[in-house]
Amino acid sequence: MIAADLLYQVAHADGEARSQAFATLAQAAGNPAAYAVVVETLAGTTDNTIAFFCLDALVKQFPALLLADAARLVPVLLRQLVDHDFTVADRARWALSMTGPAAVPALCEAIAHAPNTDHRVAYVHALARTRTCTPKPARYWPCWRDCWKTRKHRCGTGPWWP
Repeated sequence: MIAADLLYQVAHADGEARSQAFATLAQAAGNPAAYAVVVETLAGTTDNTIAFFCLDALVKQFPALLLADAARLVPVLLRQLVDHDFTVADRARWALSMTGPAAVPALCEAIAHAPNTDHRVAYVHALARTRTCTPKPARYWPCWRDCWKTRKHRCGTGPWWP
């Protein structure tokens, strides 16, 4: 059984302790109780490294549970797009792309009610990378264009672009 302190070891331990933590996490792959700990830890952490490894575990160790729990998990993943650094946002986009159709309405809603341009860019980029939304909703192409203009205006800086 894994616990939140194991995720801390994955994120911050060195050497043998970290290797053992990774091995324990890998052994828990697909276990619903372990999945619950990862989701709970992700929802409550402000540590970028822990958030990254929680998201990494979700997409690599628990993909079936991620898809099955998409409706509950999508809001948590949306927060990861904007509340953390680029590596966390990248893993959050990957996780959102694995949630199936559940992510699309949530992303469209997030785009419509984004509090600022950075949030809107993050949501549009995540929508563009979803696998279940092809073709992308036409009503969001103007938003994409505006975000692209904003990106150029900011000289290509910002955490939301590869």
